[in-house]
Amino acid sequence: MKSNRFLENLKKGNVSLDGHNANLSELAAIVSQYELQYDELFRESLGETSKSLISVQNNSIITRSLANRSCYLCKSTSEESIDHINRKIAELTCPLCDAKLEKSDEDEIYTKLQEIDDKLLKNKR
Repeated sequence: MKSNRFLENLKKGNVSLDGHNANLSELAAIVSQYELQYDELFRESLGETSKSLISVQNNSIITRSLANRSCYLCKSTSEESIDHINRKIAELTCPLCDAKLEKSDEDEIYTKLQEIDDKLLKNKR
């Protein structure tokens, strides 16, 4: 895969700026790939119907909203929107539908999701 070759060259420091447009598109493809992996892992491992706190905290919509300080659904950038998300999570309540959440021990899955998040952040810089 072309993006894997690019990553290997990047790790070795063999990337020149001559083809920077191609490199940017390759990086965008890599980021998209990590986002898809994240979403797939989230759905398969935690379940789309999981009412656990950790599954909501690590939902890609929630993490992207908090990381970008902008609601991923409606694009609101108000502090009240972000405060709402944080407050609902602290109250063990779903920020979207107000369902009560349960604490759960899903540390292994959380670690994998965090690793993908870290890769996404590195590739977006």
